[in-house]
Amino acid sequence: MKNFRGQILVLNFWATWCPPCSGEVPKLNDLYDRYRGKGVQVIGIALDKDSLNLVAPFVESNEITYPILVGNQQVLTDLKNFKGVPTTILFDQEGKIHKRFDGSFDLEQLEEGLQSLLED
Repeated sequence: MKNFRGQILVLNFWATWCPPCSGEVPKLNDLYDRYRGKGVQVIGIALDKDSLNLVAPFVESNEITYPILVGNQQVLTDLKNFKGVPTTILFDQEGKIHKRFDGSFDLEQLEEGLQSLLED
């Protein structure tokens, strides 16, 4: 998180086997394309058990444009009250949670959160 101080961060926890996660990819690509030059970073964190073999082909076939990282058990331990994928967390410029979406996110609500942080 220290590397992103001063930026708004959208973290999306997902897995290749999760249909709602796949449905979020076009929305996240769009957010990334529209907001990356405005101090917003979108990052996907894959939580598949065999991530190294599954994630690269999934990223390519779904034309994911935002950075993807591979999470591990420590990531889940650090997330309080993690309910499963998809989960999307919007962090403010200080690294504090501004909004959290357990399950599929609502694009309008996520953009409202982004706009409120950009206006501060």
